Amino acid sequence: MLLRKKYGDNMTNKGIPALCCLTLCMMSFGGCSSNIKNIQLKQGDKINELSYRAEGKKKEKFDIKDDTVLFYVSDTCAGCMEKLPLIEDLNKICKDDINISMVFDGIIPEERLGKYELTGIDTYTLDNMYSFSQSMPHYYFVENNTVIKDFGSNEEFIATLVEKMSEKNDFQQKAFDVLSRENSGKTSILFVDDIYSGTDKDKIVISNSETENYEYDVYDNLSFYSKVFGIENYPSEVTMSDGKVNVF
Repeated sequence: MLLRKKYGDNMTNKGIPALCCLTLCMMSFGGCSSNIKNIQLKQGDKINELSYRAEGKKKEKFDIKDDTVLFYVSDTCAGCMEKLPLIEDLNKICKDDINISMVFDGIIPEERLGKYELTGIDTYTLDNMYSFSQSMPHYYFVENNTVIKDFGSNEEFIATLVEKMSEKNDFQQKAFDVLSRENSGKTSILFVDDIYSGTDKDKIVISNSETENYEYDVYDNLSFYSKVFGIENYPSEVTMSDGKVNVF
């Protein structure tokens, strides 16, 4: 496997898989902690002073100059792997406005990542040389090789990311268009919670709960779409007209 790879490139698997570290899942946060040396990457740090393991087991320095959302994850951390659908959605919506990178503590799970649309995302491995944080997943905004902000909280990360992306043109429209395109061109979104009992085949049903009690089209991982469209109450219906959100 390549130890640093951009998804969508035609690259061959030449590297040697790294040994995976032991991770301990922290049930209260849905994340994981690592027992390898921790450098505690934080706001203000220069990421280009740090190395990742490149092809042929060589060390190379990070070089992340563009505006980037960086996910620090592990393939053995259930909470990390549960974020892959969210990373896929972010990539579909935001890829023209911001870069997305994933840094793994050890093995890059090529087969698992291949199940998602992650074209253009850079993936790296630290090969267990050290860790960015004691807990995973951990999130960073990086620009010009500098950590602009780091997040240990899922809620703070999503809220700040949505605020950041809302400064870009047509962010809500792009999110709406992605949802519509992947759901047979439907032009209305219905946000529901776990007490919903209806059936709305003509709408894109987004649920804030992974439940078998009713049918839905999209699970709102970390309430990402609710924050994108400013949903505060359930059920709520969303339509778009002239680039503006209408909430009912």
